[in-house]
Amino acid sequence: MLFRHLAQPLAAALLCAAPLTAQNFYGYDAQTAQIYNVDTTTNAASFLASITGAPAFGFSHFVAKKSGGWYAVAPGGFSGFSIYEIDGQTYAATLLWTPTGVRTTGGVGAALSPYGDKIFVAGFVGLSFRVQLDAIDLSTGLRTAFGDIPPGWGLAFDSLGNLYTSTQGATDPELVRIDLLNPLNSVTVGTMTGVDYNMGIDLSSDQGSGDLHVYSRNTTSLYRVDTSNANATLVSVLTGASALTSVKEIPCSSVYLYGNGCAGSGGFVPSFTVRGCAGIGETITLQVNNCLGGAAAAFVYGTGTTAIPLGAGCDLLTTPLLPVVLNFGTSAGGPGQGSASFPVLIPWMPTGDVTTQVIVIDPGALLGYVVSNGVLFRF
Repeated sequence: MLFRHLAQPLAAALLCAAPLTAQNFYGYDAQTAQIYNVDTTTNAASFLASITGAPAFGFSHFVAKKSGGWYAVAPGGFSGFSIYEIDGQTYAATLLWTPTGVRTTGGVGAALSPYGDKIFVAGFVGLSFRVQLDAIDLSTGLRTAFGDIPPGWGLAFDSLGNLYTSTQGATDPELVRIDLLNPLNSVTVGTMTGVDYNMGIDLSSDQGSGDLHVYSRNTTSLYRVDTSNANATLVSVLTGASALTSVKEIPCSSVYLYGNGCAGSGGFVPSFTVRGCAGIGETITLQVNNCLGGAAAAFVYGTGTTAIPLGAGCDLLTTPLLPVVLNFGTSAGGPGQGSASFPVLIPWMPTGDVTTQVIVIDPGALLGYVVSNGVLFRF
């Protein structure tokens, strides 16, 4: 039943996201409160606008909003910080909240939560080397304290909802995945070899791939970092960017990765990611990796998220199932070598939620098949 084939145009029409272009980066100059366009195809950062209404000491960090515009963190003198909203059309900054009970200066990093409802802020506590993590509810200003995290620079969520920071390693910076339930259990993923840590770095998301972008202030270099092993790949060395303190990618407005896949042959877990942000007439790419090579597979669809145990560590992540199944096959190879890529042109914009997951036939798995993580498209 799961492999019943229906028309691809219907499946393609369901796979849409909000109208933001892919790989859209902005930079921020904390000394002048100026925003820059960052073009990674030409390796150039060009002045866009000056922020009006910024506080006297400027902003220590800014984060891109999914709907356009930015949030920014203004540090206090020795403790505390304030959250501002920057209009994406007028570039005017408006004070939103000065949270109570905050003891940090907000000088390490800031990140927007995956659903855009909270801003996470990390900063040094007074003049100490302690770094504290807080989350501020953007609708109420209420603060949730998460405790101390390793000292370093940068803060960003990947599209799976994992939060990362960095810390200084023996030679190069190390990527750290923060355990929000117990920050003391945060895990060092690996060393970001070749990334210059002098003058600090900044982190941002990478369009639904599950990876991050890392910006080195000293070398004005932008890297893509694999969150599974911290391997850094150079994306761009920017000109006109010597004063930028951070470079942020605009996150996809309505594309969320959630849940986990389960292991099949060789212990490999299929991954399902989305590259690009789509609007009408735009194209996104659905990417499936880490599967058994030469295997039959299918996309299944629903309108909500769930986690129904199927056995052997596998969960059905989409419900209720829609009568739409798109069959495909993975590329040739052995365990972990199978993949598939599907560019999808967006002809129109629906409304509501659509969830999807990949199922791969795998005789080496306990169930005879494995499943991927889920993807939620919120329109």
